[in-house]
Amino acid sequence: MRRAAVYRYKFPYHLVFWPLNFLAILSLVGGTFWCVWIAIQDEPKILISLLFFIPAGMLLLFFANLYPEIKTDDRGLLVRFSLGWLRVKWDDVESVMPGLFFDDMLIQARSLTTFHSLYGLIGLSPVPGFLIKPRISNYRKLMTLIEMKLKMRNQNGTGEEL
Repeated sequence: MRRAAVYRYKFPYHLVFWPLNFLAILSLVGGTFWCVWIAIQDEPKILISLLFFIPAGMLLLFFANLYPEIKTDDRGLLVRFSLGWLRVKWDDVESVMPGLFFDDMLIQARSLTTFHSLYGLIGLSPVPGFLIKPRISNYRKLMTLIEMKLKMRNQNGTGEEL
């Protein structure tokens, strides 16, 4: 088994990724607990503020993970999402298509989360996906690898090398 190749975006990406994910989790988890705690203690009307915390957290999560870091190995892709990595087997990659924004590429894969269906909608499809920009390190190599594995799977019925 060969070492995983890592594809990252340049420095400013990290200044946005970690704080937005932290704020998203704080908004979703902390905001929800705070609203429920206050509602139990004093004012049930405070639950209406959940209408702010939940959409705000989802929006932050969406933008924080719009362009994830990616790792590749023999088994497939690892896609960073929030504080962890999601495994996408080569067999689960459905398609590669242009995204709606400038030079984005949308990679659609069955094994991503339901949340990733929001990214799939960028390609006007309900299939979950993630976006890649040419600014990611070794963009050509990554896209060639994904397209090659997809082509092999379509020809042979599997994404594994023969």
